Amino acid sequence: MISKTALKNYASVIKAAAFAFLFIPAFCFAFIPQIDKSLGKARIYSEDEQLIASTGKVQRVWQWTDYGFGTVSLKNLSTGKEWIEEPENNCDWAYFGITEDKKGVIRKLDAEVQQATPFSKEHLRLRAVIYYPSERTSVLYEVCVYPGAEGIKTQLGIKRPPQNIAPIKTEKNKIIIKAENGSTHFPDDFRDQTDPAFATVLSSSSKISFQIKNISYDRDYVLGLSWWDWNGTGRRQRVVARIEGERSEAILIPTTTLPDYKNKQEKPDEFSITVPGDMLLEDDFIVEVQKRQGPDAVISEIWIYEENCRKPMHRSELPVNRAEVILGKAPEGFGLAAYMDCGERNLQRRSYNQSRGVTEELNINFSGGKVNFAGYNCINEDFLKSQPQQPLLKEETLNVQSDTSRQFEWANLMTFQSGENGIAVVKESNQCRNLDSFDTGWFSLTPSGLTVTGWGIRQFEMKADRFRKGWPTWVILSKGDKDELLLSMKKFDRLVFPEDSLGRFTYCRTGSRYNTKLEKNPVNSKNVTENMARAGKAGFGIVNIDSGWELQKEKRLIGRDMWRPDSEFFPNQWEDVFKAMLENNLRTGLSAKNSIETQDLNWNYEKLKNSFWTLDNSKIRDYKELESFRRRSEEYLNQTEGNSCFSMETGKEYPSAGYYCLREYGKIRLYPDNTELQRNGNHILQDCWELAKYNNPGKWQLLLQDFGDYSPEFAAAASCAGLPGMKAQFFEDIEDIEDKQAVSNVFEVYAQNSAELYSHFTFPIGERPNGRSWAGFQFCSPGDKEGFILIFREKENTYSKNTVRLKFLGSGKLKITNLLEETEKTTDCDDGFVGLRMDKPGDFLFLKYKKL
Repeated sequence: MISKTALKNYASVIKAAAFAFLFIPAFCFAFIPQIDKSLGKARIYSEDEQLIASTGKVQRVWQWTDYGFGTVSLKNLSTGKEWIEEPENNCDWAYFGITEDKKGVIRKLDAEVQQATPFSKEHLRLRAVIYYPSERTSVLYEVCVYPGAEGIKTQLGIKRPPQNIAPIKTEKNKIIIKAENGSTHFPDDFRDQTDPAFATVLSSSSKISFQIKNISYDRDYVLGLSWWDWNGTGRRQRVVARIEGERSEAILIPTTTLPDYKNKQEKPDEFSITVPGDMLLEDDFIVEVQKRQGPDAVISEIWIYEENCRKPMHRSELPVNRAEVILGKAPEGFGLAAYMDCGERNLQRRSYNQSRGVTEELNINFSGGKVNFAGYNCINEDFLKSQPQQPLLKEETLNVQSDTSRQFEWANLMTFQSGENGIAVVKESNQCRNLDSFDTGWFSLTPSGLTVTGWGIRQFEMKADRFRKGWPTWVILSKGDKDELLLSMKKFDRLVFPEDSLGRFTYCRTGSRYNTKLEKNPVNSKNVTENMARAGKAGFGIVNIDSGWELQKEKRLIGRDMWRPDSEFFPNQWEDVFKAMLENNLRTGLSAKNSIETQDLNWNYEKLKNSFWTLDNSKIRDYKELESFRRRSEEYLNQTEGNSCFSMETGKEYPSAGYYCLREYGKIRLYPDNTELQRNGNHILQDCWELAKYNNPGKWQLLLQDFGDYSPEFAAAASCAGLPGMKAQFFEDIEDIEDKQAVSNVFEVYAQNSAELYSHFTFPIGERPNGRSWAGFQFCSPGDKEGFILIFREKENTYSKNTVRLKFLGSGKLKITNLLEETEKTTDCDDGFVGLRMDKPGDFLFLKYKKL
């Protein structure tokens, strides 16, 4: 007879087995679950071991491996062009030291329709959750598919118990390389010509000494190093080894001339030298790089291979673009014991922006073609002080060979054209070329294709209870020439960053209590309403009330009531301002510090119905600040139903929105608001022209504060490529009445046509502005017969007539209306080329055209 205890135990076993049977398929899959979801032309579905996402124009296919999903096909459905010819990678992503080379299982796979919101267009979204058991880590892979789009957006997230990274301790069995002297040098003029690991050097006037510690006498060692003479000063140097206290030394590298990059474009040299046995008699030895000729001794990298290595380094501890090279050069039976990137890791560029993993892997054959990388500068005070003439946009075109390997840590995007097929890859981070953010990573071009790095999440920022999402990536395909590729990028940009409540209005800013004397305080009810009356007459569409309206510190309750109008200056709160706004047919904006909370944003919006908030000092220095900003922005836009949005900076001394981040929440300010250093009329034209190449300038606020040698009217017109603005006091300070009226005329014409301008895409036309060019903008949409031309003849240009090529027009007759002079004429358009005339240098034309 079976006892009750035995029956109870047997039932428990059956119950546990049944639970285990139910639990496993519910949370882990040995195969790809079947999904199939459509939205218009967009579709996401699974088939065997593959995932397929299609917009109707672009199709991407992933193959499931034991490590995740790897792209095996990327096809332009319009041309049939297959970009992935020989797929190689096991997985499109890898977080170094965590998911890299780790096997995972699918825990979740679904696709759903994401409805349109104030900050998103309707689209399909794929969500795949892959769990890596050995690391107790889950990775979220999201794919956004917009119907009819020419691109697909991907984004990674990670969920993991946070890991505190302890500093490396000196261990007896770990080789240590210690630099005894030298200073870091970062040659700005040449840093982008080679890998960052080479570019940054350690230098000294006579010699650089390194101590190699914790060696073992019963092992052999190989020393590696790299160097270059970037500015061609004739550097010659040698390398010796010695034991401290000993007079004798071993010459490891005899006197050698360093590669001359400036004059001969020679690449950096790399060496591997066996360390002589008599240098291994103690626990450590010294390596000296000695100057023989030239201004100083320099070295880029130094590393040590150890026989039967006790503590081999992992590739995640090395610069991304150097890891495979250095690890691959280890002699048989040796491992990499220590590595020092001489100086680069001491700089913010790598310590702050060090890549922590791969986010996109595209096995594309670029060999024989030209790949273009582009990145934008942040115009902050440091930029204006140190490099006032430097352009906004940096581009580098690379002729790709079969063995090309380059890294571009400053770039925002990559473009490549192959016949009628183009491809662009955009990293949606807050990266600026001259102002690094956290883990934005870089683009790496290798013989295998293109790798995008930078998760945007550091290990100590990970959470165990929720996913934290990193920087998204866009992959865009086009049919046609380079213009078509740029158009495809602008179309996709508008899907990801849809139109906002600001539209395309001119705006002015009132003064601030914080930079004017209190007795002349412009931030009060009386002066704001007077400014509104003047702004309405001058042709402005928005008045932004600058900082200083909020309750002053000494009047606040503890911790609260800061973000209310100061009753001393606004006795009726926003009532008088709201009335003046309606009477003058204006919109309003409010300035506030980035610390303002959602409840305060909402309180003021309910009273004033302000169209936007200018957020000052909007630092995005880490993931916590980014996540907080997104949370607050989405709450506010949802609660105001998209009728109010934000204005943010690209950055100041710290990174903020950059050029491809947070634009779904409003506008970005190209220029700093409160600085005495300004860009003048010529630079404004140049900046807008370069901005319009890869961006939709209608998302950008351009605040005029200096005209330089150009007329106020010229500078005002140049800013019309984006959302033009001016400080109210600056407008009033224009002395010539005719100049002031001319500015108003430009803004009035802009306002009358703003809806049409905003519906079009903006392209730079003519030559790049350089003080001597004909340069400007075309506002157009392919297929439309109407558009706009804003063209400038710079001051040093000597041609009163010029032929400008317009995009997407072909040949035929054009009716051209001069919007400022209100005149019309008919002219010929020959394959897009149109003849124009301006009699005076430093002049411009604001035209509307219609193809007959």
